[in-house]
Amino acid sequence: MSSVTSLQFEASTVEELIKTEDAQRKSMLLKKSGSTNENDEIIGDFVLSLLNHLLTCGCSSNQTASALNFCLDFIQKTCNGNLIDTVRTLHQSLPTFNTLDSNQLTSTLEFLNQTYLTHFSLYKYLLTVPRDQDYTHLQKSVCVPDTVETLSAAKPEAQWRYEEKVASIKKKYGAMEKEITDKEVVEPEKDVLDCKQHVDKETLRQLVEKMIRQECEGIEKKLDKVLKLSEVHLTREIALIEALSGRQKEI
Repeated sequence: MSSVTSLQFEASTVEELIKTEDAQRKSMLLKKSGSTNENDEIIGDFVLSLLNHLLTCGCSSNQTASALNFCLDFIQKTCNGNLIDTVRTLHQSLPTFNTLDSNQLTSTLEFLNQTYLTHFSLYKYLLTVPRDQDYTHLQKSVCVPDTVETLSAAKPEAQWRYEEKVASIKKKYGAMEKEITDKEVVEPEKDVLDCKQHVDKETLRQLVEKMIRQECEGIEKKLDKVLKLSEVHLTREIALIEALSGRQKEI
């Protein structure tokens, strides 16, 4: 039977784990052991949970290392069998394990019962059944604004849409004006009687400004209409609230 784990512990290894931050313990454990066994990823989580449990029980570094090796050896011997044989093996192995005192041993056996024995079939499958390792990575891009304005700078939605529309129009016609202005030769105006005449830059600028004003006037009219409708609706709501309030007072 091939080895399900290559992890082994000494007192010095336990001391290093204790000094390491919780988030870095697993990577340090696998690096320290020079592990190349994929099962050690799974066993590593079990080991770190057992480590914390043993330290809580007041075990020394030597006791903790001995208990970890005992449990790993027990898993190695039993993960290919069935649960009944596993319990029997544990019962037979206990007389040879005298590192812990009675309270520590009882607490450790309870830990094994709640973890490995309770989920024996799951551990058996993970440690003995070959399988492909599929990892799904999902990356999400989150775009945040360069600057976040305070709530005091908030605007009504209708006003904000109006300003965005005006800015869009100015940007659109500003680009058109720049493109025409950058040309060395201005194209002749086709609508004039004399096609030989050319439109100068000032005339073009006035034309663009006129188009922008017309666009903005149309938007302002629509905005005024929306604001008036909102005012009427708000007035009705206030009147209704006042009427209901008056009725409640009468009652």
